[in-house]
Amino acid sequence: KLENTIVKGQVAFFDRTPFVNSTLVLKGQDGSERAVPIDAAGNYSEPMVFPGIYTLKLDDDNYYHEPVAFEIGQSDNLAFDLTIYPGADLEVTAKLGTTNRVASGAVLRLTERGNVTVRSYVLDQKGRASISVPVGQYDMHIYTMERGSYMSYIGPVLLEHKDLAKVEVRLTPSVRVNGTLTRVVKSTFNDTLIRFTRSSDGQEAYAFTASNGVYSILLPKAQYK
Repeated sequence: KLENTIVKGQVAFFDRTPFVNSTLVLKGQDGSERAVPIDAAGNYSEPMVFPGIYTLKLDDDNYYHEPVAFEIGQSDNLAFDLTIYPGADLEVTAKLGTTNRVASGAVLRLTERGNVTVRSYVLDQKGRASISVPVGQYDMHIYTMERGSYMSYIGPVLLEHKDLAKVEVRLTPSVRVNGTLTRVVKSTFNDTLIRFTRSSDGQEAYAFTASNGVYSILLPKAQYK
């Protein structure tokens, strides 16, 4: 029955303090939206949700949570708990070398310092990306292949609460570093972080091994350790 088709859960800050008296937006695949209230204890419950595909998002751009997308069928009772972080916005524009050519299609990776959470994006046709993320200190890595040549950039970015950081960077000629990480007993490492530190300024970039221990990364030409 439709009245038994429910989406519910709890909304809380990262320290588990309830996020109260606010609103979520439940958006259908057809573009329809409905407001879902969060009560004084940080709970929400929305009954009579028509079967379909939806996204669920906090109606406050000053905060961030991981995206929630789901499909619900009739009589389904689904629960999604949202963890809220102070948010910031980042606008990145990347150009190639000393030219005015934009790095359209380049990959942007943001790695949060401290917990090494990695977020990946693709720059649009104008070489841009607009991103909402939790506040924090990040290492930014942008890379692409342009006319048969590797180009990349690595550098830091600090994002503060309610901040809109606009960053323009230039990708420089780069090299691809490949390798395989193995143990003494010849077994491989899976999903292991490998850290590259540029000797001139201490800036870091990261690669992760695949299931067979193989890793690959594009780095601006420089000395690393």
